[in-house]
Amino acid sequence: GYYHTGTTFGKYDSGTFTLDNLAEWQSLTGFDMNANFFPPFFPSATDLHLGNSYFNGQGSPLWAPTYDIDGDVRNNANPDPGADEFDPEPLDASIAALLSPAVSCDTFQNIEVVLINLGADTITDASIQWTLNGDAQTPVTYSGELLPEGDTAHLLIQSLAPFDDQTDTLRFWAEDLNGDDDLFMLNDTLTSSYSLSLSGTYTIGGVNPDFATIADAVSALQTFAVCGPVTFLLRNGTYTEQFSIDSIAGSSALNTITFSSEAQDSSMVTIQFNSTSTANYLVQLDGAKHIRFEHLGFKTINTTYANIFYLIDGAGDVQIEHCYLEGRSPTIISGNSYLCYTNNAFDGNVTFRNNYFLNGTRAIYLLGNVTPAERQDSFIIEDNRFVNQRTGAILAQQIKDISIGRNSVVSNTTATYTGIQLTSSHGTNTIALNKVNLTSTGDGITINGVNSESSLPGLCKVYNNMSSVVSGSAFTLSTNRRLQFVYNTGYTAGTTASSHHAIKLFGGDSITVQNNIGVANAGRAYSETFYIPIVNGDYNNYFTNGTELAYRANTPYANLAAWQAGTTLDSNSFSIDPLFVSGADLHILNSALNGVALPQVGITTDFDDQLRNPTTPDIGADEIGTEPSDVGILNVLPEMPFARGLQDVKAIVRNYGSDTLYTAVISWELNGDPQPDYYYSGELPSLGEDTIILGELDFELSTAYQFTIWTSLPNEIADSNPINDTLNQSAIYPAAVSYTHLTLPTNREV
Repeated sequence: GYYHTGTTFGKYDSGTFTLDNLAEWQSLTGFDMNANFFPPFFPSATDLHLGNSYFNGQGSPLWAPTYDIDGDVRNNANPDPGADEFDPEPLDASIAALLSPAVSCDTFQNIEVVLINLGADTITDASIQWTLNGDAQTPVTYSGELLPEGDTAHLLIQSLAPFDDQTDTLRFWAEDLNGDDDLFMLNDTLTSSYSLSLSGTYTIGGVNPDFATIADAVSALQTFAVCGPVTFLLRNGTYTEQFSIDSIAGSSALNTITFSSEAQDSSMVTIQFNSTSTANYLVQLDGAKHIRFEHLGFKTINTTYANIFYLIDGAGDVQIEHCYLEGRSPTIISGNSYLCYTNNAFDGNVTFRNNYFLNGTRAIYLLGNVTPAERQDSFIIEDNRFVNQRTGAILAQQIKDISIGRNSVVSNTTATYTGIQLTSSHGTNTIALNKVNLTSTGDGITINGVNSESSLPGLCKVYNNMSSVVSGSAFTLSTNRRLQFVYNTGYTAGTTASSHHAIKLFGGDSITVQNNIGVANAGRAYSETFYIPIVNGDYNNYFTNGTELAYRANTPYANLAAWQAGTTLDSNSFSIDPLFVSGADLHILNSALNGVALPQVGITTDFDDQLRNPTTPDIGADEIGTEPSDVGILNVLPEMPFARGLQDVKAIVRNYGSDTLYTAVISWELNGDPQPDYYYSGELPSLGEDTIILGELDFELSTAYQFTIWTSLPNEIADSNPINDTLNQSAIYPAAVSYTHLTLPTNREV
């Protein structure tokens, strides 16, 4: 028998799993399938003789000694668990449970309880006493036949009692059993607090809130459950709190639970806490499902125990969107600071969208089940910005069905770094439209061991990504199966052929490598460390300034002709300098790569959401100008961080069209308010870029600035490809404010 009054039943596997109740323990471990969970009703903290008839006869005779601690003879067929062989009193009854009111939004509900006979005699009548908020109520009489030691009866105490969102305290007990006293009164009484379940919108913090703290709101969730969708709006301010959310009764895909800033601005709400080794998190979701976090700021204080989100033990259907998460400094080596972290028993179905992740050891670490058939699924990581984590932005391991798209990863940390890594996973996986720019040692995008189990279905598609590194490999594909690697652009500025590669393959099978650009400063544009049986490699562009263009199975190849002759691969490929805009901006300026790629089923746009030519697309992530009149906004300046005070607001205009651009109209809005149009006049060649000054702005501290900038009427005619005209720049702030947000080209927004 077990009993506790806390929130944790037990831990398993050296603390890896935290279990809330006996049922969870039985399900996970397979142990204690015949165990009970009841209060023992010890006479005192030092006298541990049993006082609860629930335990009578519940032990196993296989392990029972002849006598108990008092020398009393044990029942050899149905002994009691524990040291004391317990004999129940003749008359003993208890209120075992409150059946109603229950989780509900109904204002009027019946009050119903369960009466149980714990004694050795049959009970034929009893009086049920009860109070409401301390006030005595009309007793209810039971008449019937309750057999000894465990027989129960359901009793209606009051019909359609009124309830509201204020907490009521209900207290019930049984007396006058068969006209005599109850002979064991420790177990008589049941006390329960009840309020209508939560539904609707509530405020936290500030003046006259519904809940003073986040912890108060979480306590209400745990105590009273939910009966409809719930939203908690956090007032502006700093909340120095740590909280853990267990499974919430009533929550569902419809009845979601959302925590959001009331101002819808992550810079206005900061949640922080000085975590410890035993509770290393700001927010723990321990089996909680259907939880949303939106427009909130999170910041660690402790530099050793510095995790922010921790998802464990069945947690799932979690969405984190439009949030700012700041970990400890990336220069700290000891311990780890994961901004979002899971154990391998969480439930999956997790979404990260439009967030800004700053510092920490790693931003997102999803660790799934090591058993392939039990891997968690359904993950989305899209439109986020990752800045200066110590070892990497995203690591997704032992999962399935993930989409990693439209993320921006930048890092200048000195530790060895991997921007985006998917490993030991299977299913439908997509890594697309991501931009990685590493200015220190590290690899850009690594796909490792995906679909390596040949018996499990799956296809991994990696396309329209740009990855630039100064020392390492822009793309690494290691021991994968059924992988489609197309329309990617990679650049390594490294100087060593053996270790610096634009595109690196390491074992695997059934891999398509087509329509990619791989450029190396002095390293290799393409490398296969081990021979791969099936590589469908063609229509690529490989270029290096070094002495080895490519490498395969211990054989280096100095140029494309040697590579084609030695491998029979890339018969339709090229070796042309694509003329990148810069080492960090891998848009290309060389029109020689225009229209020479092979169409790929289902991929109709490029990195910038620009339509690809359906029959003769371009090699690489960037579809260069194919329409005669096509102009768009590539970026807006200033980029964070920047100083407060007067600053020019600038836009980078790009001529995506094939015709020279002479005129265009640039329109823009500041925080939703229209600003004067800018009329561009110049001579911008195809694929050329120009920086213009839209105006001057006095940037103030703690003030958000949002820009929407778009082009129209190139050369005084309609734009032939309007999809890439507009840039939405979400809120930016001067440098003194720690909250910063993502800037992405084209129609992407944080």
